[in-house]
Amino acid sequence: MFSDLGERLQFAFETTRTEQPNSEVISKCVRVVDLETELMASTKGVALLSLNGEEFTNQPILVSNNDTIQLKISSRDEVETTLENSLVLSQTTTNGNVHSWNYPWKVLLETPRTTAQNCFIADFTFDERRQRLRVFELPAEKYKIPGENVTSQCIEVTNLPKPVVAKFQRNSEFSVNYGEYSSKEKEIFNGDIIKIKNTAPVRLGNIMLDRLILKLSLDDETTSTTYYQWYVGNRSNDNYTSLSGCYLLSKDSANTGILPHSITSNDSISAKSTCMINAEPNSLLEVQPVHRNLKILVNERPVENGTVQLGYGDKLHLEHTFATSGFSYAWFNLKQSWEDQASSGSELKWVIENNITSVGTTVTPVVDSFAMEVTDEMFANCRTSPFHLRVNDTRYFQAAAFPESLYQPLATELASACIEIDGLETDLKINSYQGSWFAINGQPFTQRESVIKNGDKVVLGTATPSDYMQSKTVRVRVEPGANALDNRGFFFNWNIQTTNTERAPQTWKIGPSQEHRQIEDIMQMLVAGDVVEVIGDSDYAPFIMKNISGTPDLPIKIIGVEVNGKKPRFVGNHPDWEWTVGLRGSHSIELHNIEITGGDSLCFRHESDNISIHNSYIHNCPSIGILGTDNNSGSLSIINTEITNSGGRATPDAKWGHPIYVATDPFRFPNSVLKVERSFLHNNRGNSIKSRAERTELYYNWIEVSDIEQSRYAIELIGPALKNAPYTDQDVVGNTIIMNKAFPMARFGNDGAGGSNGRVRFANNIVLLNSGNFHTYLFNLSFQMTSFTVKNNLVHSVDESTEVTWLLRESMVLEGWHYSFPHIYVENNTFTNEMKMKANSMPNTVGNTSEYILGTERWSNNVYARDVISTSVHNGLVEQIWGYQENTMPYQLDVPDYVLLDEYLVGAPLEMMLLSRPIPGESIH
Repeated sequence: MFSDLGERLQFAFETTRTEQPNSEVISKCVRVVDLETELMASTKGVALLSLNGEEFTNQPILVSNNDTIQLKISSRDEVETTLENSLVLSQTTTNGNVHSWNYPWKVLLETPRTTAQNCFIADFTFDERRQRLRVFELPAEKYKIPGENVTSQCIEVTNLPKPVVAKFQRNSEFSVNYGEYSSKEKEIFNGDIIKIKNTAPVRLGNIMLDRLILKLSLDDETTSTTYYQWYVGNRSNDNYTSLSGCYLLSKDSANTGILPHSITSNDSISAKSTCMINAEPNSLLEVQPVHRNLKILVNERPVENGTVQLGYGDKLHLEHTFATSGFSYAWFNLKQSWEDQASSGSELKWVIENNITSVGTTVTPVVDSFAMEVTDEMFANCRTSPFHLRVNDTRYFQAAAFPESLYQPLATELASACIEIDGLETDLKINSYQGSWFAINGQPFTQRESVIKNGDKVVLGTATPSDYMQSKTVRVRVEPGANALDNRGFFFNWNIQTTNTERAPQTWKIGPSQEHRQIEDIMQMLVAGDVVEVIGDSDYAPFIMKNISGTPDLPIKIIGVEVNGKKPRFVGNHPDWEWTVGLRGSHSIELHNIEITGGDSLCFRHESDNISIHNSYIHNCPSIGILGTDNNSGSLSIINTEITNSGGRATPDAKWGHPIYVATDPFRFPNSVLKVERSFLHNNRGNSIKSRAERTELYYNWIEVSDIEQSRYAIELIGPALKNAPYTDQDVVGNTIIMNKAFPMARFGNDGAGGSNGRVRFANNIVLLNSGNFHTYLFNLSFQMTSFTVKNNLVHSVDESTEVTWLLRESMVLEGWHYSFPHIYVENNTFTNEMKMKANSMPNTVGNTSEYILGTERWSNNVYARDVISTSVHNGLVEQIWGYQENTMPYQLDVPDYVLLDEYLVGAPLEMMLLSRPIPGESIH
């Protein structure tokens, strides 16, 4: 700027081009140098002015040397127009004269382009396996001014198999092919251009994350989902109050602060924070990192304990090392509390910018030795893993997962469970990946390239991590042979987690007046055996717990403490996902006496093992109440819990949701069980309980199907959405089921996505038909089963005039039965109305028979007698249908034989279940 007065150096702002009408446009910034005195800055036209990243204003501002300036305007709605504005710098001389200098800025509003120029090429390839969540990164917008409007680089869509529906998870707006910005769902096609718009966070140093969600409808009526993350990051807060060059920690400082950003690169994959110093004389400050995976240094010395105490003048550093490449942000929070005052919840945030491009891309050095010896026990009881081809000649990769190894000791050599290879059309080559070890058919562990074929048995080996509560994935690279129809490579993978027993258990309290106010405040500090007491009669933020486990003997317990008769209430959507509560890789967790409601996608996500929910209240979940994922989920128990007003379809195009919809992962967590016991399900939509679990146990529940249009089956117990999966067994005992509409009560076998291939026992249940007409069937057997037993049940129509048409509909071909012949057992049931048998794969005489299974006189005499199938027509009809003699034993599940009691109708809900609350305006059953 320096020159003789009146002849200051002239410049012009770089011309800005935009294709978006009626949007805010911000200039490039300029830095003023060589200025011998302050000048007054203002604008000419409609532009606003920002100095040094502060808020934009229309008021004059004094400018000094090295200040930065930006201008902002709103574009018009006419294309091919130019908007001209100016920065005006002025100076008043000693005699009162004013000298001014104009610095122009032009904004060109151009016609939207129809082709992608300099756009980010986004590969929107979907995971056809559909089981694995895919998350990718869109170009980040970095170093923004707080509160400014931010528009992304244009993004060109490629590799879409067909059009998909797109929307953002949070509040970002986006346009397609330079059209209107909005947050509404939009359909996108290959070659489309996407641009995103949002507002930068309001504080220096802070960051915002949103996700573009793409949903692809598959042929089997399921949905594959891909996420693209978009970061908006503000400029770092480098002008902090310091002492000895460190960020000053004092009692008078604001409750929250943001440290200067740290940046990593290929040359330095570890980040070290700005130092922090206790600046209060004669004081003691306790600092508690909220997250794991941080190295803590006090006065440059490592500290093992997660909570540290800083005396006056003590300095604190944090260190973190990224394990993965690709641009991202990571952030860590620290809570502060002073010794002489109650914690005010003050918090510091440390943000790291990950610019690493090569972590994990180089060849990992091979470990020289692995001392574990192979034993015969390692190769006993191997589980078959099928790698068959699908109809479209693509391989089924889900079976590549080995059973997970949880609660493991530290730094110990460990062998995986064994799998037996099946379903290959050609041999495979396997290789060590990042130092992994494997053994084949009882041979020693090796890292050498090997060939495996059908019938081979494989065990993996490794050393467990050397720290508590650490997760590790061991991978072995797999390459199909030359004659493979599907030649894509993949990995065997085996997940390991060390024990979380770093310290003795303790009790935590969460509540509005407690030191810790939310579950996520303490989540990262929990160890096995900890008890978290949550104060009732208050609302709490959603939480997602990831890789934080108890043990089977020392589960982590989250227990609601009722206040004024009310449970603690977890409400709404988590900031990252549309869930209220999620457990991901967090095993042996118990939830007691809590209320969960309001998750738009789902209220509770189960993606762990050995999880239980007790005496809780889950309600008003518009899609899914409780979800168990296809991948990474093990056993789940739901005990004494009420679930209501959940499930169904929010829109006609949405997929069906259900109050309980649970699958288990038969490969990572074999022999897992869904148990629902003494629970109350009512006024729901969809199927009250839908299970794809490897084993399902429904004991002593009260299940009501309402008469609304979206209510469906009371129970639907089917197989996983896989082909050739292990058989699944289902045991339904002692339940009371009320059907308030004429709809089949239960479906077993297959819903079209996966068959159970297993055994069903439906025993000692009471079924009440409370519909004026029930011209349908009770049981729907479809596609794939082994056996079906109906024993010791009472089926009663509340209206004695109701006609119940069929006992069952069996729509399977003979090959759909495991032994290519129906195995159906009907024994010792009481039906209070006329009941017929109907079965499609049985001889024609059955489908047309007029023989009743049991007549109405059985109910009037109150006699629990054997039905017609097993008595009067045994030697005729039964032999004709099933070909079994009188002493044939049915396939029974290994569960105690319960006794049906008359008193059950009267005493079940009130005496055997703990209801959360009565339904307003309705009686308690």
